[in-house]
Formats: sequence, structure tokens, C-alpha cells
Amino acid sequence: IDVRRAKLLKLVDLTLTSDNDIAMRLVERRLELAEVARAAPKDPTPQAVLARRHEWEAGLGGASVAELLLRAGMTDQDLDAWLRDDLRIGAYVDEVFGARAAPRRADMQKYYEAHLADYTKGGVVQTFDAVAQEVRKTLQTSNRNDLVKAWAESLVRRANVRDPR
Repeated sequence: IDVRRAKLLKLVDLTLTSDNDIAMRLVERRLELAEVARAAPKDPTPQAVLARRHEWEAGLGGASVAELLLRAGMTDQDLDAWLRDDLRIGAYVDEVFGARAAPRRADMQKYYEAHLADYTKGGVVQTFDAVAQEVRKTLQTSNRNDLVKAWAESLVRRANVRDPR
């Protein structure tokens, strides 16, 4: 898939703004898929692909999927293959990095203390115990993203791909 298609169909991180960043993300994705293929995970179920498709469609803001696919020169099958690969990468990342992304309680406490304003409702600071699950989820997502970024960068280095950024 090319940069134009990825942007038009919102198939990449929407915070990426330059074509070079998007192109690099597409290279990283191809390398990730090659790594995932070596692990030979089982394919996502049709129900999981359909759920991922609904999630993707919700991010389009009501745009016509058929029209977007036509403009992008993609078929429904191409899109489903892309979304299936999203799920395969996600499952691999969860398996490989899931446990490593779990924050320690001390890190959670430190984060909570540094972000008390985020845990204040009606002028009252919520206790750590009351928001611990939210703090855990926030840190776990951040840790996971950092691990995935480092993994993608290592794949690019090993493949000796020139990063245009």
C-alpha cells in the first residue's frame, strides 16, 4: 500500500503528518509482518476482522467506505487483508510485549503523584487505590507503545532501511 492510500483510508497513525513519516511507518509495518509470519500465529477469526473493520469505519467520521475504497483503488478483500494483518501484529505484540509492559506498583504510584490533577474530580483528589486500574492501563499502554516503537526501530536497523525522517 502506498502513502496516498494509507492517508486516504486512515490506515496509519493519524498523528503522522509528513509523507516521509507515513512511508517509514509502512516500511516498519512490512518488517513487522515478516517478523510475525516467522512466529506463525493463528489467523484472526472472521468475527475479529469484522469487529476491527467496524472500529476502522467508526474512525472515518461517516465517510462512504465504498467511495473511499474506489478512490484508493482497493477492494473490500484488500481492506480486510490489511485489517487482518493489523490484528496479527496486535496479537504478536500482546504475546511478546504484554507482560513486559505491565507497570510496577512503585511506577504507578510515582505516575499518580506526578499527575494528581488528572485524578481530581470536583476539587477532590481521588485516592490511588480508587484510580489504580486507570493508572495501570495508562502506563501499560505507554510502556507497550515504547516497546513496540523500539521493536520497529530495531527491525528497520536490522533490515538496513534508510529512514527518510
